[in-house]
Amino acid sequence: MDNKKKKIIQLKNGIRAIIIPMNTLLTSVAVSMLLGERHEKPSEMELTHYMEHLMGRFTSTKYSDYKTINQELNKRGAITNASVSDYETRFYIEGFYKDAEYFIDLLSNTISNFHLEKNIVKQEKQAVMQELRKHIADYRYVFNRKIWNYMYPKYSYQFDHEKHIQKVQTYSDDQVYKFVKSHVLCQNTVVSITCPHDAVDKTSELVKKYFSFPNKNKSATIKYPLYQYDNECLKVLHIKNNYNNDNAIVRLIVDNSIKYLSKEHLSMMILREILFNFETGIFYKTLRDNLGLIYNISMNLSVDIVNPKSSSYYIETSTNYKNLPQLIKTILTIISNLKLTENEINNGKQKIIVKYEYNKFNDLTSFNSYYGEYLLHKIPIVERHIVKDKLLKVKKSDILKTLQKIKKELLTNGLIFYYSKFNMNTKIQDTIDTKIKYIAL
Repeated sequence: MDNKKKKIIQLKNGIRAIIIPMNTLLTSVAVSMLLGERHEKPSEMELTHYMEHLMGRFTSTKYSDYKTINQELNKRGAITNASVSDYETRFYIEGFYKDAEYFIDLLSNTISNFHLEKNIVKQEKQAVMQELRKHIADYRYVFNRKIWNYMYPKYSYQFDHEKHIQKVQTYSDDQVYKFVKSHVLCQNTVVSITCPHDAVDKTSELVKKYFSFPNKNKSATIKYPLYQYDNECLKVLHIKNNYNNDNAIVRLIVDNSIKYLSKEHLSMMILREILFNFETGIFYKTLRDNLGLIYNISMNLSVDIVNPKSSSYYIETSTNYKNLPQLIKTILTIISNLKLTENEINNGKQKIIVKYEYNKFNDLTSFNSYYGEYLLHKIPIVERHIVKDKLLKVKKSDILKTLQKIKKELLTNGLIFYYSKFNMNTKIQDTIDTKIKYIAL
């Protein structure tokens, strides 16, 4: 479950590396940077994503021909990819450990001596734009975007993919180089390497050899905005679905400060297992088994590991738009009447143990991904068995206290967004006998 033989290295240039020994002949070499789409200013829209596509070809002043790189990686049976998320840009190469030095050299040069291969500029712009068009084509795009715009209007540009497409087309080579120079920072970089059990020392030497390049931008930092919405009352908000679809999505959101692995966070994790499990959870029992209104329902916990004020949680389900008034009323009634027994709490903790046991089946990158997040955000690693122990030690009183807090938040400060081709506000208002503010976006 935990890798007690892992080795963490702090290089003088600020790069941190973690070496994970496993029973394998393979290696996974990954470079992660605290650099994501959420840090972008309006002038930088989608530039992180475009940069990720370009750097994901692993070109540098040393290895400048992407076709030769592709051929070499293919000859060695390697698998590669790159990704960018809200807070992280990641590049990785997986293959046989005997080729680890080549992989490490390739990645280290990519971030320290990046070279933009001009032959791929046009096609990578097109690839980025096609990804964005794919997101726009998803019928949920408008729903998610309008929720974002309503809650965080100051950062509405971050979800405006149409403008992102326009912006990507304008970026020059010089802008890419400038962005890499100012944003790809040693102090924000983590190298994660899986290796065979007997190769830890050799891997350490390779990391030091190839990643100990000078830090040319020691004082630079990257700032992330605070995402926080203060809601004064329960609201129902209609977002029009222009697709010819009778299905309506319902999302009940609370934007609330939640500290990572606090008693409240741990209690919410247990409550999610109790209230939203398919077998006995009250939401499934009532909404699916008794009333047949839904297919599934879930609770999402978005707890910011660094900034608690950017945390939130939501309940989401879907139904035929005609059932919206009954569904929303029933959800609010369930929340209002929520109670827990000793057996339900114990059963919830049993599900935590089952999930813990599942996590013992690790693959090549499981440890890297888990430990890497802590290193990336520069916070002490909390081993997975400690998280499990913390969950099992949460007191019944803390769980019940959190339950009461959640009930109050959902019923007095919740945002009930629904995505439907028809505005059902009047019918919902007629069905629900409580004070709610109704809005059409």
